[in-house]
Amino acid sequence: MLPPKSDPKWRAIVTSTEAFDFSALPTKMIMMRIRLLVQDGTPQKIDEAIDIAFDFFTKAKNLVSDDIKLLFEKPSTHKSELK
Repeated sequence: MLPPKSDPKWRAIVTSTEAFDFSALPTKMIMMRIRLLVQDGTPQKIDEAIDIAFDFFTKAKNLVSDDIKLLFEKPSTHKSELK
């Protein structure tokens, strides 16, 4: 269900300005942390954010499965916003 960490979708998610409508509070909290982390836009911070997101979604996949579907299984109409 989750793509490998090397998949470009991860970078698009952590750098996206799109406002996702997450259903799980833990997802909302981790994404807020990620947004703050990538504000400066350095490659190191983006890579760290990808690591955090990947680890979170891997460990919490049963708890946040609806949010995973929202991020990875929906046909994105916002590709231009997903850098």
